[in-house]
Amino acid sequence: MNVVANTCIGARLYQLESCQYNNPFIWNIIEFHDMYTLITRWEDINFTRFSISSSSYYNNIPYYNSLYHHELQQPFFIFKITIDNQVNIHYVHYRWRHSASTPTINNIDVYYNKIWEYITNKYIDRTTRMLNRREQPRFVIQCNEPSYTLNNQQKIMTITDRNITLITPHYDLLNQKATAIKLAKQVYPIGTCIEQAKHYHSIILMS
Repeated sequence: MNVVANTCIGARLYQLESCQYNNPFIWNIIEFHDMYTLITRWEDINFTRFSISSSSYYNNIPYYNSLYHHELQQPFFIFKITIDNQVNIHYVHYRWRHSASTPTINNIDVYYNKIWEYITNKYIDRTTRMLNRREQPRFVIQCNEPSYTLNNQQKIMTITDRNITLITPHYDLLNQKATAIKLAKQVYPIGTCIEQAKHYHSIILMS
């Protein structure tokens, strides 16, 4: 199982299957441009070449900017991994907290005053596992992330040589505008991450 998801639905699918995390795309946000690059350039990306830096993802989304206003006043709060100077992965559930001298788990969030070390170690471990397994990815895209506009969803629908599942509020529009929806390209209505994972996991993983 090698599910590459743009939101935490990927981690939920692994949990429902009682699988270890077989790639580094866990508890993350992947915006459209970066996911499109992953899908179309997968074989050309050097996943062992990466850097880590502070992420401004929450600053750019009004809902999260309001929710984490106090935390975002800190010089860093969440971090991103940049893979091969091509793809940014925002690890929004791994968070810096000055008072957390060891990794502290709260539901799906991890707090640590050296969270960049935690993220780096997890990335290396999970990437090594993914590369050793050599399993083709199944891309799962939850389209309520703001960068996945209808036009961008339609762009994804033109890709015919990948296993892609879109979970989208534009289900009817995409079905009308797409010339063909192949068996490996499924489109489903939207809900929360955990609801979608529970409802669709068997369909997604058997597509």
